[in-house]
Amino acid sequence: MPIGRNGDSTQSFPVEKYGLNGSHHILLEGCTYPPEKRSSMAQSVGPMTAMLCHIRTEEKYRKKWTDAAKRAMAHIPVIDEVLDMVKGRKASEIRGIMSLLADILLITTSRQAHRMFFPLSMFYSVIKMMGEGKDITADSGAKIPAMGVDTLLDSFNVSGNGGFYFYHLASQFVWEIEGEMTESMARQILFHSIFGTFKEDLSILKQITDLGTWNTREEMGGSFKKMTTCGKSVQVFPVALKYYSKLSSANMSGLLSSSYSQVSSLPVFSGARTQTFSDDFFEQLNKRSGTISLSKTIPQLTSTLVEILTELKEKLASQNKRLELGTVKWRKIDGMDPVEGGEEIDTVFVGTGKFFLGRK
Repeated sequence: MPIGRNGDSTQSFPVEKYGLNGSHHILLEGCTYPPEKRSSMAQSVGPMTAMLCHIRTEEKYRKKWTDAAKRAMAHIPVIDEVLDMVKGRKASEIRGIMSLLADILLITTSRQAHRMFFPLSMFYSVIKMMGEGKDITADSGAKIPAMGVDTLLDSFNVSGNGGFYFYHLASQFVWEIEGEMTESMARQILFHSIFGTFKEDLSILKQITDLGTWNTREEMGGSFKKMTTCGKSVQVFPVALKYYSKLSSANMSGLLSSSYSQVSSLPVFSGARTQTFSDDFFEQLNKRSGTISLSKTIPQLTSTLVEILTELKEKLASQNKRLELGTVKWRKIDGMDPVEGGEEIDTVFVGTGKFFLGRK
């Protein structure tokens, strides 16, 4: 992870020293970015990237990284104590805590805000075409009705309906990518680059797009080599979406989240009364007492995190290694409106565990 420059050389440190390994890469988005780039997108980097920045940043610059790490891991009961404990600590002192945090997030997911990143050339070209204010026949043959650029931009965003509508328009045209790669590989690379789906289950992508085969990084071989220097290029239609949902920015599993219903009353009227407490009230107190930690030392915090991880693993085992994820329904891309979105469907897609940086 780069932390600065010393003359012509880049200063960096290995994230492994903090107990993080290859299985945690999906939690470390942005860790290879230069410090100045990371600093400009604190709320969009991976949760463990934010945590590392919280640990290593000087006190006067730390707050935004503390806020980013806390937002991403707010569902972990002892996160405030962890943040206070690890700041400024040596890696050798906290590698156990860091590894446990990352393992917990692999199960629960984090609250990292995901966003679309459109290539500037694509953004400019689509805006220019739509700004002409006339009907367009796309390269795909699709008829795109006239739309003022103001209408398109007013609805544009990088996580919801407006962004997906923009991508739907862009996917009707041919784009050129430099590099020595197959058409299929180029389409996948473009899709991953825009949506950050290198972290996704590839079997989900197969079900929600028009592309039947999604490859691992290993299967892509040398597709990334000399992408701008080989003098070759490939022209492709972007992968077309069949279904979409807003990009996630919340805990997708609901695990460890605090969700409480009312179990007692607070008198508004001062007249004499007798209050009856239900079983739900005492159950809620017992549940809450189990999450309160008086931990003040690294060993105590480590023990608490071990207990949390153990409970999560037991829950997974009791559910045949399956977990329901997601907070909204999928929508159809066909006929979608940039403001209201597409028609909702009740389908629940099932992931099979094929990953971009996994084995073939």
